[in-house]
Amino acid sequence: MKSNVITLIFLFFFAAWLPSTPLLAQKRIDKVEEDEASIKKYLDKGKLNEIEGIYKNYNGQYYKLGIKKYEDYYIAIVLDSYDKSKWRPGTVKAYFDESAREGTYAMTWLMGDRSKKETIAEMEDGAQLKFQLPLGEFGEKTTVRFLKLYPKE
Repeated sequence: MKSNVITLIFLFFFAAWLPSTPLLAQKRIDKVEEDEASIKKYLDKGKLNEIEGIYKNYNGQYYKLGIKKYEDYYIAIVLDSYDKSKWRPGTVKAYFDESAREGTYAMTWLMGDRSKKETIAEMEDGAQLKFQLPLGEFGEKTTVRFLKLYPKE
């Protein structure tokens, strides 16, 4: 009986310790001191991954994002947005982890309330970043596309 109680106490504390968010979204930076000029300077320096660049979307809510490598993953940094009260320049909007397939990334997209939506992002022809996000409560999805503006190939 005593060992069962100890086991239950251990399990309770162990369960409380477990992370409540997926590993891709853990211990990630959420704000950086970056703007469009500093992103361009970074992009002009050297060898880049295909996903790194400056992007703008043309459907849905307006964002201009800079994507660059940070530690062992990539971050999408807000450069401009439709709602500067929620998405100020320098705020991280998304995280990308490389997959085994070139041009395909595990992505964590941050919503306006900072909740996380995990999805798959793909580069198309080196110029478009495409992914789907859930829309509403009935499982509908919307396709989001960002056009790469910089650097030019």
